[in-house]
Amino acid sequence: MILRSIVVLIVCAATICFFNYFPQFDYFDNELLSDPNFSNGLSNWMPSEIGVEIQPTETRTHSGDSANLRLSTQPSVTLSAPDFDHAIHLSQAIPLVPTGSLLHVSSYIKTLDVIEGARPWETARIVLLAYDHFGKAIYNQPHLLISKNGTSDWTYHERVFRVNENTTKLQLIIQLIHAKGQLEVKSPSIRQVKPNIAFERYRCWFIAIWTCLGLWIAFPLVCRAAQSRNQAAILVIGIGILAGVLMPQAIKEYIGDMLWSSADMAAVHDHGEPMRVFKLTTSLPELDKYKYGHFVMFALLCVAASKRSPFNPPIFQTVQLTILFAVATEVLQLFAPGRGPQLGDIIIDTAGIFTGSVLSMLSRLRKH
Repeated sequence: MILRSIVVLIVCAATICFFNYFPQFDYFDNELLSDPNFSNGLSNWMPSEIGVEIQPTETRTHSGDSANLRLSTQPSVTLSAPDFDHAIHLSQAIPLVPTGSLLHVSSYIKTLDVIEGARPWETARIVLLAYDHFGKAIYNQPHLLISKNGTSDWTYHERVFRVNENTTKLQLIIQLIHAKGQLEVKSPSIRQVKPNIAFERYRCWFIAIWTCLGLWIAFPLVCRAAQSRNQAAILVIGIGILAGVLMPQAIKEYIGDMLWSSADMAAVHDHGEPMRVFKLTTSLPELDKYKYGHFVMFALLCVAASKRSPFNPPIFQTVQLTILFAVATEVLQLFAPGRGPQLGDIIIDTAGIFTGSVLSMLSRLRKH
């Protein structure tokens, strides 16, 4: 078991390094946005009549015991709405590229006290919107870069979108529609990309490595599951977690909507393909039905794994192995279409594991 654990850790680290640092796309040289840094103000953009203004980005440099304020050369744009009655937006049409082209869209954003309106899309958003031959917006294909509420510091967001065959016009829109608060954006960018062939080749090798590793670990578990009901429960829960982890985002959301119906079906399935990177940030992701499901499943797995015998293995060893499984499943999401693994998800899984361990210890105390 120790050897298997070490091998899993090594493969996890190698996979994260590969996806985070090996280039996934080859970028075309041309930036498709005109004046993305707002150096000419809003002359290349189409703002709403109110609520949009340019302001310099402030950074602080320290000199001795005093802090001197220095203005950055890259200004930002701020969208402000004091109430829910206005549609604040800033947009720019971009040159049309051939059908099937991939567009990498990115931007830094910052929010302050954003409160969404009555509908899910009435919030702080950045979208890459396509229009058909009739000039009608195509909302049933991926178009959302970011949608955010509340308050957050500067964060970088990026996604890849494929140009639909019916597209006759493309437009980047920064919006605060019937939502209250403030959205600040800097350095938006749209660049045409194409897949890096070398990345795809090495990705296939990593899939083969993970497959072999999974078979090496699963074989003894399957053998023991045939002899023990509790081992079978551990195996079933583990398979259930893996099925949820490796499920493509579109199928995951479809099943989620079937189980927990949504009042606004048009508000889902609109994200572009995320960059396949492991987000090494400890900030917790937004809690939803899927995160609660992860919490419960890992709690159940820890409870089942702790019942193999009264005091063997020690509970801390069970917790360690279950956390390692949580890390491995999160890393595996790098291979699932549309999924975005991050360190914050592991924190949620770990919370479920510790909850399960506490329940197991309480159960043991009652029996003894």
